[in-house]
Amino acid sequence: MGRVAPEENYLQDLNNRFQEAEVLDDSQVPIIDFSGDPKYIVDAIAWACQEWGFFQAINHGVPIASMKNVLKLAKEIFNQTSEENEAYNSLGNKLSDDPSEAYRYGSGFNNRKDEKAIDLKYFLRLDYSLARQEDIWPESPSCFREVMKKYHDQVSAFGHCLLDNISKGLGLENSYDLKVMGEKIICIMNYYLPYHTPELVKGLSAHSDPRAISILIQDDVGGLEVCKHGQWFAVKPVKDAFVVNIADQLQIITNAKYKSAEHRVRAHPEKSRLSVVAFFGPGLDTVVGPLPEMVSEKNPPLYRECVIKDYLTQFYAKGLDGKRSLDYVKLDHGAKV
Repeated sequence: MGRVAPEENYLQDLNNRFQEAEVLDDSQVPIIDFSGDPKYIVDAIAWACQEWGFFQAINHGVPIASMKNVLKLAKEIFNQTSEENEAYNSLGNKLSDDPSEAYRYGSGFNNRKDEKAIDLKYFLRLDYSLARQEDIWPESPSCFREVMKKYHDQVSAFGHCLLDNISKGLGLENSYDLKVMGEKIICIMNYYLPYHTPELVKGLSAHSDPRAISILIQDDVGGLEVCKHGQWFAVKPVKDAFVVNIADQLQIITNAKYKSAEHRVRAHPEKSRLSVVAFFGPGLDTVVGPLPEMVSEKNPPLYRECVIKDYLTQFYAKGLDGKRSLDYVKLDHGAKV
């Protein structure tokens, strides 16, 4: 895993701590069965995207064995020595000078720049587009490329199916290919450390994801929470399910008809937590703004057009801070969304 930062680096100021009393159970969080009637699936996704920006997906078609293998692989990675994991950063530096791209291994990235405390986690970021280049793949663990290549193919198929259903729910299937929103896939493996007094730390600060959709596997430890209309809900792990987040670019192109989900992770007092998330988004040079079908005289555009790379640059520069990254593209007449 590498060296753990001094304990004081993680301790949050009183005003920045998560409040236990503000969290409700997850009985209201949508669960969508993808083995159901196609119209039901389209309608259920549309409702969840409008009301929550968030749902859990069961019977999604990705083999359960692949999901378990990816979590097992993540556990192996975070049990490696710091020298072995540093190989990812060395490789990343050769491929790109952009810390948001290629391979990166690190900890505590996710703090707002005006906060002193960092989040209590380690992460490994992988650009899936590089996964097939054997000559640049790290040697350890030996099964990494095989497991990740297979999982990439399977989760990308589900992600594009999901985008197709979202497109149908918006009535865009004949006018806009929403699969543009899944041209680039980034994977992040997360390892959250336990802490004996979890209310003093953050596993992951509250934020919305900057790309289009996020598809996450979590282990059975729990700690994920999602915000709806200012109320936080615990998201308990559902066996063999994916967690799906609507992210900022879908909120932008739908002119806020669909909302990106603000979410966070609470540390566990005794157990570490693993998750693996695939972020689907447009290519870095893509210009994104509200689609013509989503605006009208009564519903003017809330956001300006923006190049994806510029949006990601400001996201990583400012750190995690709720949904405030959307302010970067919000027009002056835009209402709070």
